[in-house]
Amino acid sequence: MKNKLLSIVIPVFNSEKGIIDTLNSIITQNDIDLLKEKVEVIVVDNNSTDNTLALANDFSNTNNFIKVVKQDVIQSSYASRNFGVENSEGEYLFFIDSDMMLSKDCIKLIFEEIGKQQIDYAAFNVKMKLTSESLSSKMNFLRGFNIEGSILNHHYTPTCALLVSKSVFALVGGFLPYLESGGDFIFGITVFSHKKKQVYFNHIELYHPTRNTYKSLISKSKRVARGNVQLAIENKEKYNYLYKRHFKFSNFKPRNPFSYKKAFKKHNISFSLKDFLLSPFFHIPIALIRLNHAISFFKKQKNAIS
Repeated sequence: MKNKLLSIVIPVFNSEKGIIDTLNSIITQNDIDLLKEKVEVIVVDNNSTDNTLALANDFSNTNNFIKVVKQDVIQSSYASRNFGVENSEGEYLFFIDSDMMLSKDCIKLIFEEIGKQQIDYAAFNVKMKLTSESLSSKMNFLRGFNIEGSILNHHYTPTCALLVSKSVFALVGGFLPYLESGGDFIFGITVFSHKKKQVYFNHIELYHPTRNTYKSLISKSKRVARGNVQLAIENKEKYNYLYKRHFKFSNFKPRNPFSYKKAFKKHNISFSLKDFLLSPFFHIPIALIRLNHAISFFKKQKNAIS
């Protein structure tokens, strides 16, 4: 896979449906027969225990621009991304999650932007895709991604959809492999500190499926809390606010159900009476569990250091 312009790096762990959707969205890109001469897809399996690896290999066996690499032990998704880069040939690195779906012209439009300008670090328009009528799915849809705001105000984009030149990736030193969450934030602000240009392309779209269960939202929230704790302990002066924000009283206050009703109506999403009654309190158990988890993980990390 020499002389590739773009390496698409996809870390994956136990995501059978996700990897199928993601790879299908790549191999069905408009003009893919022309584009794949300059594209490689690297699926990094993080020791999946289900059929994910076999499914990824099926795609690789029928598409010679897709290759699958496997890690020996389960590591963080950031370690998986670093491993993918080590096995890449592209001048540019395009990181996506294993459940993302690309719009039909996504890769073509990325190539067009690369042809217009030198790109150091780029973010894209990630839209939520409602995949269930559960309240969890609907609330996750509303939360969504404000990627343009993340770039302008916080100088980073989530790694669910990040384009970076390999030279900038090498300059930064890759992702911090030990972090459970927040590695995208640290990577982005480090790029910014090197005075590299960060851009946002609203016309290039990708789709992120909603989390459909309350359990999955809690799991995500706890992982974010652990990442916040890791950063707070590593550099209290710079990042302790990430830990402290879990204690904010506003996290536990009921919210206005009429605001939710208006938002759902705007997106033409159903909002039942049951949803209306539950919505003001939906976030509170998640916030309480996240706070308790952050406190216990903080103590555990401190004890491990001392």
